[in-house]
Amino acid sequence: MRKLLTLMLLLVAATANALPQNLPHHNRSDVASTVKQFIPFTEFHYMNTAGVGAGDPLLAEANSLGLVGIRMEATGDDAHILIPIPSNICVDCPIKMSVLWSTNATNTSHTATWKVLYNEGGVGQALAAPATAADTVITADAELATSYMLNETSQAVINSGLFDRGDIIHLLAELNNVSGLNPATSIVFLHGLYFEYTREQL
Repeated sequence: MRKLLTLMLLLVAATANALPQNLPHHNRSDVASTVKQFIPFTEFHYMNTAGVGAGDPLLAEANSLGLVGIRMEATGDDAHILIPIPSNICVDCPIKMSVLWSTNATNTSHTATWKVLYNEGGVGQALAAPATAADTVITADAELATSYMLNETSQAVINSGLFDRGDIIHLLAELNNVSGLNPATSIVFLHGLYFEYTREQL
């Protein structure tokens, strides 16, 4: 009887320990509440080797490194992407995005300012060009002292409560403004985005 009771207690303890491991969205202390996903340039829309946004920016290799990006040759050049709202997102929490970019220029007093615009949509809704700015915009980002070093901008923040699960965001990333940096003579690449959200706590 004592052995049976001990065995039952061990089974209960094992089940209690295993249960959270089988629930990835369970409110566990060992699972981060924030999810940060990298969206590479390859997910952006382009035809052949050219983007379909303003300026039709071209795909190009970065300094024979075997890495390709979207080359922005003028302010106002942009690239477009469709991003589905994750199924485990907390809809009452903000969404944050930052731009990953690089340049061959190395003057740390020069800056580039990127802009993110979006349009909310979904299946059964008409597609429309992104026209809404984030509630918190990206600030000017300085060149780094080493050429083609990967830069991450500050975050554009879209306030909570604007999207539902199943929505699709039509998003554009634009080289909005520069100071000192000349994209016509220097090389400026868009490499992708970070998309950050809070997972739902169940």
